[in-house]
Amino acid sequence: MKVPLPQPCLCLVTDRSVGDPKTLVSRVAKAVEGGVDLVQLREKDLPGGALLELAKAIEEAIEGRAGLVINERIDVAMALGAQGVQLGEEAVPVDLARRILGTEYLIGRSVHSVAGALTAQAQGADFLVAGTMYVSNSHPGA
Repeated sequence: MKVPLPQPCLCLVTDRSVGDPKTLVSRVAKAVEGGVDLVQLREKDLPGGALLELAKAIEEAIEGRAGLVINERIDVAMALGAQGVQLGEEAVPVDLARRILGTEYLIGRSVHSVAGALTAQAQGADFLVAGTMYVSNSHPGA
């Protein structure tokens, strides 16, 4: 559930396509040991049940040493009791997510412009992820 994020906050965004997918949980745990404050579980291709199982494994591995937010899946975040959700810029509005989740969960928003940041702030986002700065598999047109 919602706890204040340190400032600055070091966030790890997961991507099973980088490295051996079988070692994702252990790599996340090692990153948290190295100082990561927040883990964003961003595995958009997984169906809800598989995502929930992966989230449970990560939560167990990080042992409360870092927060865990689920990318765009409000249902999975609620089922797990995660710290919150991270919403893409085109996902549901932050204020709608807040009505669903209440004040107990962190809600983050990805933004790609000052206007997007101002909108997310006005809607009540707890934190912003600014990007995309470089071409990546998830943002090939950056």
